[in-house]
Amino acid sequence: MEIDSEDYHDYVFRQGKLVGEFEQMYCKAKEIPWHQDKIADELDLSICRSFARVRSPYDTILDVGCGLGYFAHELSGLGRNVYGIDVSPTAIQKLKARFPHIEARVADITESQGDCPLFLGISDFDLVVCRGLFWYVFPRMNEVVANVTTWVKDRGCLLIHQNFPDLEGNFVGKDVIPTPARLAEFFLEGGTFRVVYANVLEDRAKGKGNDNWHTFLLEKSGGDHR
Repeated sequence: MEIDSEDYHDYVFRQGKLVGEFEQMYCKAKEIPWHQDKIADELDLSICRSFARVRSPYDTILDVGCGLGYFAHELSGLGRNVYGIDVSPTAIQKLKARFPHIEARVADITESQGDCPLFLGISDFDLVVCRGLFWYVFPRMNEVVANVTTWVKDRGCLLIHQNFPDLEGNFVGKDVIPTPARLAEFFLEGGTFRVVYANVLEDRAKGKGNDNWHTFLLEKSGGDHR
């Protein structure tokens, strides 16, 4: 579907439905989507970084849905090797130009990635980060969960940092992820992960906005769960 707009929102949701035209968005949006370049000092990101720091330093870190790489760049202070994947080739191209120390590639996490290494010789990571990701991939949640689970090393960590709207209202994706607890359950079912830390940050000043951030640091148990 071809979209002609300079507003990045038009490529994400429209008329109460997920659009998900992220490649067009990164090509045509006038401003940087989600203000990735301006939110480093936001309180929710400070919490996210604090959770990531708990088990640092890491040998390998993967930022899933890395976009233009601003948050992956921040994570580079917590590990030796930082990697990023995103569905948009344009986003990855811009990331590489801006942050050449981050190794990044195009990947669609809603499609099965199998056991093929994401990067040369690397198929799993000490820390995998999913920030603000799941509203854009919820229609293929089973595939997403399977991929993400595979990418976390045994005894490695998965950091989920997801915003939620008012849970009493209607929102896109509610039929799949009605609550933060249900989001965590996708990874906790079967005993593959355990919760290390959890946090809720509600922005009550914004009323019924979409800035209620739920953060989970999960540890993957030993054994083969692929």
